[in-house]
Amino acid sequence: MLQSGRGLFDRMPVSVISTATGAALDRSCGYEIGLGRFRQNIVLDIAPGLGTGEADWLDGTLLFGTGKTPPRLRINARIERCVMITIDPESAARDASIMRRVAQEHDNLVGVHCAVEAQGRIAVGDRVRLRRLV
Repeated sequence: MLQSGRGLFDRMPVSVISTATGAALDRSCGYEIGLGRFRQNIVLDIAPGLGTGEADWLDGTLLFGTGKTPPRLRINARIERCVMITIDPESAARDASIMRRVAQEHDNLVGVHCAVEAQGRIAVGDRVRLRRLV
């Protein structure tokens, strides 16, 4: 997460989705739909039993890595989805049933928008912690 020097890049939302949400979507649709169609910046692989996904984390902060001043993302809002999720990013095939399932079973909200609280490097495999407001 870096400031680009071109406008307000570091203030734009970062999108996050979890593998738990992906599994719930797969169950809803009856087949694996893949998270690529949701165009997330970060996919968190959470262990089974640690909640139902990022929708439960609103108003919390994600901390990445184990350093003294880790990169932090503030979880602000769930993401309302549009027709773009019906397009498979690999094949460009369209499947309108995905939009219907997301609208009916997930209130048309999948993933979360976050704001950068502390800049830093995030890498695949980093430990991620959730800090909730008390």
